[in-house]
Amino acid sequence: MTNPSDFAFQTTVWSKNPDGTTMFSELTPGLTKREWFAGMAMCGMLQRHNAWDLNETEISINSVLYADALIAEMSKEPQEVT
Repeated sequence: MTNPSDFAFQTTVWSKNPDGTTMFSELTPGLTKREWFAGMAMCGMLQRHNAWDLNETEISINSVLYADALIAEMSKEPQEVT
């Protein structure tokens, strides 16, 4: 199942303690899958010349709707291709 709140690009950042001795790690979450999918949908919509007929709010809303539709589809059980 694809959870929209899961992180798309979490990474571990290694740093030294202030005294310069021991290394420690910190997990940086980054974007959620839903945020990433919405951003990708927005990029695709803005590539279309007729997307400029929409205002910023319409583009933003449609981007999130596409992201949610993708997450819903990805959450379904896989279908066998015939």
